[in-house]
Amino acid sequence: MVQTSIPKAAPGDTTSLAARYERAKQLQQEKEGGAKKPVLGQDGKPKSAMVRLNEVKKERFGTELIWVLGVFVWFL
Repeated sequence: MVQTSIPKAAPGDTTSLAARYERAKQLQQEKEGGAKKPVLGQDGKPKSAMVRLNEVKKERFGTELIWVLGVFVWFL
């Protein structure tokens, strides 16, 4: 299989396809680097996936409950 070569951006040219590719690649690397930080709890230990999932479900239930109550009040 032949590897494709990625062109390098010309210095100062921000509109070229290679420059946009480099910028997108850098943004993706920064995003991946920031996403690997563990979420810490009150005790300073990383939260487990189950604890984070339960927190998200709790927040979502609260917003859905408000919407349901609002719809019933609107019907009345």
